[in-house]
Amino acid sequence: MHQKEYDNLILEVKELRGKLVRMDEQLLEYRQLLSKSDALFKAEIFKEYKALQTDRAKVRNELKYKNVRVTELQRLMSFERKKEREKREDAFHFKFHDAAKSILSDADYQLILKMVLESE
Repeated sequence: MHQKEYDNLILEVKELRGKLVRMDEQLLEYRQLLSKSDALFKAEIFKEYKALQTDRAKVRNELKYKNVRVTELQRLMSFERKKEREKREDAFHFKFHDAAKSILSDADYQLILKMVLESE
């Protein structure tokens, strides 16, 4: 049910991580240029550097939000799988109970049930 949204978020997170890596590389290049450049060129590079830092912060915040949503979806899907598994197990137990009741006498059924419960 939520699988498609989860898959899309995983792809977006992967892209954002790649974008962060590229931004980090650019920031490193800017830092190197700032250390080697003359004063007039430094002012221009510094503006670009600060703008890139701001963009990187926005991407990081978006990545954090998406990671939180991925975790929420994982928990939700896990809960849904657990409920579905319990539903299947309950259906099996009801079928087994009905089948056993039709084959066994009430006393035999109670004896088997007692033995099973004691073994758990």
